[in-house]
Amino acid sequence: MEPKLGVSRLLHTLIPFMVMAAMQKGILLLCASTSLAGTDAASLLAFLPAAASAAALFRVRTYTSPAPEEESVAPLVPRPLRICLLHTAAATAALIAVMFAVSALMQGQAAPWGPAESGMRVTALTVLSLCLIHPAIEEYLFRGAFYGELRRMHPIFAILAQAVMFAIVHDTVDSMVYALGAGVILGILAERSGRLWPAVLAHILINARSLLFLTLLAENAPARRILDGAVLFIGLAAFAASFMWRERNAQEAGS
Repeated sequence: MEPKLGVSRLLHTLIPFMVMAAMQKGILLLCASTSLAGTDAASLLAFLPAAASAAALFRVRTYTSPAPEEESVAPLVPRPLRICLLHTAAATAALIAVMFAVSALMQGQAAPWGPAESGMRVTALTVLSLCLIHPAIEEYLFRGAFYGELRRMHPIFAILAQAVMFAIVHDTVDSMVYALGAGVILGILAERSGRLWPAVLAHILINARSLLFLTLLAENAPARRILDGAVLFIGLAAFAASFMWRERNAQEAGS
């Protein structure tokens, strides 16, 4: 790949990302002195215009892409539905494992099973934001647009770069550390599945799990342990099944 093309691809990704991050932080600062401060409405008011601006800027091509046969990295290969579902289950379990690790590292506890925040208020907007809007838009930008562009330089570089960008747009240290690990897992999921929807689904599942744990199951630690244990078991089984499937396909291709 020519150096000029690599720089163009970096700029094509970084400029929309920086505009998004700056706009989102700026709007949140403006909302801080209003009655919207700390609400889901303020979060969406900052997130939606920033994400829309990033998507619009990304669509503006600043260079001429080479022909497909001149690309140094092969395009993503969409995998069958059953393989995508296995990868999604394994990734969801891995996200929970990362959550455990971050909780142990930052808070000194083995699992993030603390009670709900005092005075925490969950509305329909909360559910819509956490379980649909943020997962769909964030995956489109980070594992779709940004990863897809940087991947044409190198897949490993793309996975790490988009994970770092994903971490930067989060607020607290805990959430940034978790987002970094989650970005790597979701980037690998996008690479292994060759599709975007598995990353969206895994993102929805992990956000729904967190919302459920902070509300309906906030005071029911046994139920939370059982649910997490079941997800981890299913994830490990899915990972083993996908590995065995890949080995069988490799053997069939070699015979």
